[in-house]
Amino acid sequence: MKTDPSNDRPSTRLLVEVVERLAAPFPAEAYDVRDIPGGGYWVYLKWQQIRDRLDEVVPNWECSYCPPVYLGQNEDYCAIGCTITILGVSRQEWGDAKVSLISNSGNDMARGTPLQRARAKAFSNAAEAWGIGRELDDQKALLQYLIDQGDRRPQVMTSARKKGVSFKNKGIGLLDLPRPDQGKPRPKETDSNSRISVAQVKELMQAKLTTRYSDQALGFLMREYNIISLDQLKQSDFESFKLAVSNPALAIAHHQNATAQAG
Repeated sequence: MKTDPSNDRPSTRLLVEVVERLAAPFPAEAYDVRDIPGGGYWVYLKWQQIRDRLDEVVPNWECSYCPPVYLGQNEDYCAIGCTITILGVSRQEWGDAKVSLISNSGNDMARGTPLQRARAKAFSNAAEAWGIGRELDDQKALLQYLIDQGDRRPQVMTSARKKGVSFKNKGIGLLDLPRPDQGKPRPKETDSNSRISVAQVKELMQAKLTTRYSDQALGFLMREYNIISLDQLKQSDFESFKLAVSNPALAIAHHQNATAQAG
């Protein structure tokens, strides 16, 4: 593992690589489908699939939970916070679950205790903060991906038809989304040791604005690349630097690290 020799912190480039691998779509068979109250289906990932992805990419990941709290006038919701730490960087999200899940016919619909369900939801939310399962937010694109991968489960087929997913043509799946540079003329080859251009500096500043990268976070990142201004960045480092500046999770992590160093 490549680390920063000054404090043994994993390098930004390694963290970018890890986040990319965590956020990659799963094989079609890894996704499950559940009923939605009122009709329809929702494609989702079981927490065990998320755990296995973490084990595969970063075997030394860590997870911790806050003490549960009960919310509502009658304490009818159980809520808990989950923190997932990867390479020394932590992301925390919360999950909640209704204490009682009784159907109109009087049947108990709950699977597991309220605490177990809240923990599973918090874990999934914290993992999504690291990029795992973000594709679930766009169900149409996800269904197109499943159809393109040959998934013909009845629930998937039904949902795909309702959302207008293409069955004849390959369509746009998660792995086929156009890249930002697709269709643009290829830039001329440049010396990997030369400095980036003014246009590339502007490209990095636009990415900074889009992800709301703070000045402190950008300064922290530049120190990892041993530069004091963006125009000193080498061509060979441009792509990895841009990936870091374009990642919201790293924006928060680098801001926290910069604040900690300043303190």
